[in-house]
Amino acid sequence: DADGGDELWIGATGADIGTGNTGAVYLFYSGNDASGDVPASSAEGIVYAPRAGAMLGEVAHGAHNVLGDGKRSLVVGDPTWS
Repeated sequence: DADGGDELWIGATGADIGTGNTGAVYLFYSGNDASGDVPASSAEGIVYAPRAGAMLGEVAHGAHNVLGDGKRSLVVGDPTWS
């Protein structure tokens, strides 16, 4: 984002919201206290896959300006989708 601070995205392929290993990606801002255990519920943002077995978060990559808005983008993938 544009605040100049770092972000940490964590992929959790086994995250489950009741539909069977959908997978998730969690966003933590650099201002968070990251010492010790940090619960996923303290994430600033969470993205879940829309289907069971997706394993979202196995693949994540910082990309340059995918949306054309002048900002870096994060691309996450579902390795089971074809």
